[in-house]
Amino acid sequence: MADALVHVVPGKVAEVVIQRPEMRNILNTPTVQQLTDAFRNLAAERTTQAILLYGAGDRAFCAGADLHEVLDAKSTDAARAYFGGLADLFELMARVPQPIVAAVRGHALGGGCGLAVAADVTIAADDAVFGLPEVRVGLFPMVVLGPILRSVTRKQVVEMALTGGSLPAAAAREAGFCSRVVPAAALLDESRAIANAIASQSPAVLAIGKTALRGTDAMPMGAQLGYLRDLSAMVAMLEDSREGMTAFLEKRAPVWRGA
Repeated sequence: MADALVHVVPGKVAEVVIQRPEMRNILNTPTVQQLTDAFRNLAAERTTQAILLYGAGDRAFCAGADLHEVLDAKSTDAARAYFGGLADLFELMARVPQPIVAAVRGHALGGGCGLAVAADVTIAADDAVFGLPEVRVGLFPMVVLGPILRSVTRKQVVEMALTGGSLPAAAAREAGFCSRVVPAAALLDESRAIANAIASQSPAVLAIGKTALRGTDAMPMGAQLGYLRDLSAMVAMLEDSREGMTAFLEKRAPVWRGA
């Protein structure tokens, strides 16, 4: 059995923890595969309504690619397989029905920066650093541009990609890498509170809402509005939607059934 590089704590808010603090939680193929397995398994778990992702230790959320493994790739196909694993992980995170909250402490670099931004909500500690250093070692942040360019100011991304630059937490928030910055000592408590707030909503509504948020990225306005109209109608017909509106009018707490 492969070493447990990713630890999963099941629950209404499941926790997915990268367990390589001595290596700053870098992404080798087994780690990427275990992250992929964790998200795929949780996607099918009906009792899980939100997912919290973070890295063990206080030095790094994830410091990016395993350069030893990249160097060991002796063919284009081998390199494609390595980077393809990360691309598949990002795509899966977008398709997982439960919202994903990333709690970022320390460095989030390269692939780790992409992993942080690929989450639906990204919370940063005040000691967090988001960076795209690949060009400094003769690489370029290709795959991570997928999730990052959907969230971060384009000019900021271009400058960082071309220079290998990084941003501290406050500047990263302004650029769109994260939605809020909290004291490092409070990071997990604050992130768990946000994940629990998400998990208190209807899972059926959240799943369709996440589809809407992710599905409109590249649509022209007309197609986007038609798509959102159809999803709005779908949500309004859910049992949970009827329950939520009725509970509001009756001045009581709703009882979600996930349907």
